[in-house]
Amino acid sequence: MNLTALRETLDHQGPFASVHLDASHDTEDAAKQAELRWRAVREELAGRHTPESTLGALEGALDRPPPVGRAGRLLVAAGDTVLVDEYLPSPPPTPMVRVSELPYLLPLADWGHRGVPHVVVSADRTGADLLAVDRDGTEHAEDVAGQEFPVHKVRGGGMAHHNIQSNAEENARRNIVEAAEEATRLVQRIEAELLVLVGDPESRSQLREALPDKLRRTVTVAEIEHNRTSDPDHDTVDQDVANLIAQRRRAERDEVLDRFGEAGGHGLAVQGLRDTTAALREGKVDVLLVDARTIGDATVLVGSEPNMVAVDREDLHRVGVSERIAARADEALPAAALAVGARVVAATGDEPRLDLAGGVGALLRYT
Repeated sequence: MNLTALRETLDHQGPFASVHLDASHDTEDAAKQAELRWRAVREELAGRHTPESTLGALEGALDRPPPVGRAGRLLVAAGDTVLVDEYLPSPPPTPMVRVSELPYLLPLADWGHRGVPHVVVSADRTGADLLAVDRDGTEHAEDVAGQEFPVHKVRGGGMAHHNIQSNAEENARRNIVEAAEEATRLVQRIEAELLVLVGDPESRSQLREALPDKLRRTVTVAEIEHNRTSDPDHDTVDQDVANLIAQRRRAERDEVLDRFGEAGGHGLAVQGLRDTTAALREGKVDVLLVDARTIGDATVLVGSEPNMVAVDREDLHRVGVSERIAARADEALPAAALAVGARVVAATGDEPRLDLAGGVGALLRYT
C-alpha cells in the first residue's frame, strides 16, 4: 500500500476498527479456522460498540478468498468503508483488535514485512522467464520465448557448418539481449530495488553484461545457480530469493541504525517521546523508528492536525494548539509521520530490539 493511500486514511473520521490477525490458508481446515478467527474478532469488536456498518464492511472483505500459504492480514475500517486491507508475510503472535480514534498502521512498517520490489530473471540461451513483484506484493509474470532454431552450437553441418555456428551464437545473444531489455523494463516499471539473475554461469554472465550500466549502478544485482530446463517451475529458486530479500531487509535495518548512530553526533537524530514528538510537530522527521515492544501502551496527546502530537498539554499550548484526544503512541506517531511525509520503520516481532529511549526515535531532515 503506497504512502498516498495510507495518508488518505487520516482524512476519515474515527472511530477506526483495526484488526491484525492470522490469515494463513495452509491446512485442510483453513476455511473453518478462518471462520472461527473472524467470529472471535467480530465478538470483540461488537463488545467495543463497533457500528454494524463497520462490521459489515470488514466481513465483506473477509469473504474474499485468501491466498494460499502462511500470512498475516491487517484491516482498518471506518464507517462502512474498509480503508486498509493488506496481507503480510507472517501472522501476528496473537490477534490484535482495536477500536480507536486513530488507525493502527504500525504492522505495515515492520522490518520483516517491508515489501522489497524485485525482479527475477531465469534465463538461458533459449529464452527467459521473468517475475516482477512490486512493493505491495503484486506479481507480474513475463516470458521471452527467444529464437527457436538454432540455439546451440553444432559439430556437423558440412559446408554450412560455420553459418550454423554463427546463427546459433547470434540467436543465443539475441535471446539474452531481449531478456535484459525486458528485465530493465520491469525494473523501471515497479521501481525494483533487487534484480536476481537465475541460470547457468554463462547465461548469468552474459545477462549481467547486457544490462544497462545505469541499472547495474542503481539496483542490487544478485545471482542464483539454476537449470531452467530441469526445474521450469523454479521451485528450488523460491527459497533462495526469499533469503536474498531477507538479507536486504537486514542490511537496510543496519544502515538505518548506523545512520541513527552517526546522526546523533550532529544533532540530526532524537529519541524518546518528548523529543520525537517535538520533531514531528516541527515537520523535521525524515525516518520515524518505533519498537512496538518497548513503547508498549504509552499515550500522547493529539491536536487538530495529525502531526500535532505531544507528551503533555504545555507542549501543544506553546504552539497555540489545544489537545483533541489522547491516543496510543503506536497509533499517533505513525499517523504524525505519514502527515509530514516521513518514512516509518518498526520492530514488532522477533527482530532484535531497537536501542531507543522509550522505544521511539527519529532521523531528522535538518536541525
